[in-house]
Amino acid sequence: MEYIEKGDLQSYLVRPFPEEEVKQIAFQLLEGLEYMHENGFAHRDLKPANILVSEPSPNWWVKISDFGISKRAEEEATAYRTFVGTRGYLAPEILGIYSIADMNNISSSQTLDDSSSLYTVSVDLWALGAIIYRLLTNEVLFGDPRDLAKYVAAGHPFPRATASELGASEACVDFLENIMARSPNSRPSSSEALRHPWLSELQDLVDTATDALEELSIAVEDSRTEHTIVDTSVASAQWPTSLG
Repeated sequence: MEYIEKGDLQSYLVRPFPEEEVKQIAFQLLEGLEYMHENGFAHRDLKPANILVSEPSPNWWVKISDFGISKRAEEEATAYRTFVGTRGYLAPEILGIYSIADMNNISSSQTLDDSSSLYTVSVDLWALGAIIYRLLTNEVLFGDPRDLAKYVAAGHPFPRATASELGASEACVDFLENIMARSPNSRPSSSEALRHPWLSELQDLVDTATDALEELSIAVEDSRTEHTIVDTSVASAQWPTSLG
């Protein structure tokens, strides 16, 4: 197991973080989730204590850890049924809390016990939102299950006020509301979330750097090919063309 001497993100939760630093962390976590989800895995227990810090403020480098309860989905539609995770970061569907629309869509052939434990990789997006909110405000969003039920089951609006009052940008709060949509079907995929305007600047930088590396790789390969041709020509010129 890799040892990270700077600890986990939980140990840094002593104050609200500047939004730009939260953005760095969120982007790196989403890149990790994108890789996991594209390979059919859900982490299922994403929380600050499971995020290792390689470099702290102001230029954060973090890594997702503790894959002990991560699970592979055999196909996109596969749902998970076991109750796992840490309260405060659990998506409502893990707790059996559904929007009215989702409750109506649950198959009548399922018992309440069965349907209340069905969830997919979108639970990781919810957990990421809860982490972002905690970093921005140093508070737990929906710490009271009754508030969570009001938002999800009763259809109350997303609580934007606290983050906004602490100076979070409109794009940031909009991002939070998207990935913490009450219905898991309404949440973006990790790939889609990376393209949200709040993170698009960082994504553009990554794309630019990737393109530059690809161009450099092509240039190096072309240079090697050119030198090989030259060396071959020199060798051919020095090789006798006849035995006479």
